[in-house]
Amino acid sequence: MKILALIILSALFAGSFAFAQDPEAERAAMEAAAVEEKARLETARMKAESMKESIMAKCAGDFEECSCDEIDDEKGKSECEAGIEKAKYEAKEARDRAIKGCVSNLEACDCSSVENAQGKEECETEKAKASELKAKIENACKTDLSLCSCSEIENDEARRECENKRKEALKMAEGEVLAALNKCFNDVDACDCNNLGLPKQEYIDFCEAEKTYGIECRDRGLYCDELEEMELIPPSLPSFLQPIFKKTYKELIEKEKEKGAKKAAKMMEDCILKPEECDCSHAPEYAQSFCEQKKQLQLKCFADNYDACMELDATPDLPEGMPAFSVGLFSKIASAAKKIQKGIVQSRAASKVGAAIMACMDSAESCDCSVAPEGKWRAFCERKKELIGQCRGNKNYDACFTLDEEPVITEDVPDVIKNYVNKNIVPMVETKKAAIYNEMKAGTVCENMATLKECREVYYGK
Repeated sequence: MKILALIILSALFAGSFAFAQDPEAERAAMEAAAVEEKARLETARMKAESMKESIMAKCAGDFEECSCDEIDDEKGKSECEAGIEKAKYEAKEARDRAIKGCVSNLEACDCSSVENAQGKEECETEKAKASELKAKIENACKTDLSLCSCSEIENDEARRECENKRKEALKMAEGEVLAALNKCFNDVDACDCNNLGLPKQEYIDFCEAEKTYGIECRDRGLYCDELEEMELIPPSLPSFLQPIFKKTYKELIEKEKEKGAKKAAKMMEDCILKPEECDCSHAPEYAQSFCEQKKQLQLKCFADNYDACMELDATPDLPEGMPAFSVGLFSKIASAAKKIQKGIVQSRAASKVGAAIMACMDSAESCDCSVAPEGKWRAFCERKKELIGQCRGNKNYDACFTLDEEPVITEDVPDVIKNYVNKNIVPMVETKKAAIYNEMKAGTVCENMATLKECREVYYGK
């Protein structure tokens, strides 16, 4: 055995030596080994590629069937697994794009672009859900816009589109309600409820009732509260139209009230300040006789009939039967206009009183006490007239002294008249009294007395 081992070992060394002595042979051997290895690797790669393609084909149908375990080559196996992950990602992206398109636009929805069977099935499921949801929303919107909600739509773009459509539908419904109501509100007298195209008899009946309320309120002040009741809506009106109807109806009523108030306010001011131009036939029926009575009193008052002025001041500002909603507004307007009117009347009265006082100072004959209201004011004027006649006509010093001591006007006349007389008339009266005294004292015991006061002391021996 030892001899045999030595022979084999010697042979091996001999061979090695021989190779070492032949480099070409060594290089050829190495190249052959490299080619062989390359061929082996290429075969393995092709086998892995083929298996990968086979695996990917299975993945296209169902990712649950995807497995790279059959590939022995580690590199090929890694590439296969990476390919599967990429395919899964691309399939998910394709599915998501398809689902998003279905939710936002069902008509353009196409799940056939999704190759993966599972993804295609999910797309079809979402498409069916979107179709069902769309039908549900459309049905709710057609039946009752108040129940129409887009909140269930997950896709932002589709939800915004739904909301826009809902707003457009509500706006259109509001416009149709406004158009129908406007036909009668624009001209209630010409309103024919049978020609408004109303679909139900109860709508026509409601229109007729509201028209009657409007005319009765405008002309006679009746049933105005019915127009103020905002809960009043036509019977069987769809619930989604009810808030739109109430809102539109209320706005139109408020506009009518505002328009009527402006018109009535202008007429009221004109009739108070310019009664000669007041046409009471333009007033509502319930206010026409009241307007005419006021007008006549105002005309007399403006003609310096102070009894009429006092009666006018004592009468109510507003007629009975005026709608409750307008009483507060018109009370303010009437109060303001009356204040202006009273200022005008009192100013003219003050001037008139002043002129009357000066006329009375000239002579009893020119003294007209009829301008003073009946009662104590006229009695005061008549007494003054008598004293002036005695003083000037009969040169009665007792009457002159009494006139000098008493005030020119009574204390209870309106302040505007009193102030005017004290400021403008009293100085003129004092000048006039001095002139009258100078005329009277000639040839009397007071001839050398400078003032009426001195004359009184001499006359009475004081």
